[in-house]
Amino acid sequence: MISEPVAGTGPNAAPLVDAARVAVEVGGFRGVLAIKPFRKLWIALSLSSFGDWLGFLAQTALAAQLATGHTYLVQNSSVGLVVFVRLLPAVLLAPLAGAFADRLDRRLTMVIADIGRFSLYVSIPIVHTLWWLFIATFLIETLSLFWIPAKEATVPNLVPRDRLEQANQLSLLTTYGSAPVAALVFALLSTNANVSELKALCSPPGSVPTKTGASVSWVTAPVEMLTRLTASFPVASNPETTSSV
Repeated sequence: MISEPVAGTGPNAAPLVDAARVAVEVGGFRGVLAIKPFRKLWIALSLSSFGDWLGFLAQTALAAQLATGHTYLVQNSSVGLVVFVRLLPAVLLAPLAGAFADRLDRRLTMVIADIGRFSLYVSIPIVHTLWWLFIATFLIETLSLFWIPAKEATVPNLVPRDRLEQANQLSLLTTYGSAPVAALVFALLSTNANVSELKALCSPPGSVPTKTGASVSWVTAPVEMLTRLTASFPVASNPETTSSV
C-alpha cells in the first residue's frame, strides 16, 4: 500500500513550512498568491486558459471559412463539428489518460503536452484544410487530458492543505474568467482582419485579398505558442525553486 506524502515532511519540508507561514499571515487569494511556486503556476494557467479560449474561437471561425464552397450540410455543421471533436476525446479517452497521467512525471507531462499542443495550433493555419482542423483539434484535446490531471495533482504539493480550497477557487476563476478577455481580443483581431480584407478588395486588380479566418488564425497561433511556452516551465520540483517569497 502506497501512502500519500504529507505536507511538511521530506526534503521539501522547509519550503512548505515557509509557504504555510506566508499563507497564514496573508488571507484569501492574496495569501495563496503569496506562495511563489503556486503564483508561477497560476500565471502560467492564466496565459494557457487565455490561449485555449482564443484558439477555440479561431478554430470555429476558420472552420466556417474553410467550409465555404462545400455542400450546404458541411457549411452549416462545420462549427458544430469543431465543438463535437473537442469533446470527443474526453468521452473516449478520459479514464485511460487520467490513469497514465498518474504514473508519469507531472512536470515532464505538462511540458510535453504543452509543446505538442502549441505545435498543433501552429500547424492548423499552415495545412489550412478542414479535415486537418478536425484532426488537430482532436489531438489537442487528447493532450489536454494528460495536462489537466498533472496540473491538478501539482497544486496540493505547492500550497498548504488548509489553502487548497482558495487555490482551487482561484484556478477555476482564472480558467473561465479568461474567456471574456479572449472573446474581446478575438473580436479586435477579427475587426482588424475584416478591415484588411475590405482594403484588399478595394485595391487594384492583381492584389490578393486577405481571408478573415486565416489571418485571425495566423495571429492566434503565435499567441498560442507563447502561452504554451510560458506554461511549460513554471513548476519546479527541487527545493531551490520552490521557496516562498
